[in-house]
Amino acid sequence: MRLLACSVLVLCLSACSGRKVIFTDVGASISLSCYSDGCPTDKNLYLYHELDKKEEVLFSHSKTPNAAPRLMYQDRIQTNNSARNFTISNLTVNDAGIYTCAYTEPGSNIICNIYAVFIKEVPVPCELKTPSNPSPPPTTFGTEQPLVMYIVFICVIVVLAMWIVFLLIIPRVKGWCERRRRRRAQCAPTVYVDNVYETMTKNQGDPIPEAQTLSV
Repeated sequence: MRLLACSVLVLCLSACSGRKVIFTDVGASISLSCYSDGCPTDKNLYLYHELDKKEEVLFSHSKTPNAAPRLMYQDRIQTNNSARNFTISNLTVNDAGIYTCAYTEPGSNIICNIYAVFIKEVPVPCELKTPSNPSPPPTTFGTEQPLVMYIVFICVIVVLAMWIVFLLIIPRVKGWCERRRRRRAQCAPTVYVDNVYETMTKNQGDPIPEAQTLSV
């Protein structure tokens, strides 16, 4: 969509006199002149750049010899304020778009020169895109190794379970059986020997009944 809009813009600018189209590459420089016949050079000058949105490139006061570039252009723009010529270096693809020279004063805004700048990105050779130290391919394991690891894991689980049973559960079971055996011994009836002896003595003092004889 942007390519179509730029193409239409090139055709429109080419048909109009005083409009210029510039084709260049990434990293190159462009020179823009904001002076031409009929331009009111005694007024304040604004240089605008417009691609996705309109932004200010620099401002030049009519009574000062130096222009004031904005932050993103401070290290890349050289100015000749007396001739109203500006050079932008180290271009990137984001510098493409429409550059407009506007002379302003309260109540008036005069557009002098318009530039359509197209920047082509330099292709990088294929051998430069490949890393110098490619990462090694991922290590692949055979189907036998996961099976062995699974068997070892099962054996470890079984050994841990047996260790828990022998060291924790069996001693508790033995203690519980011992306590139960003691409780049963405490609940058994007690036989007193003295009472048994007195009972046998009383039985010895009683007369033995005589045997009855039967007559024939």
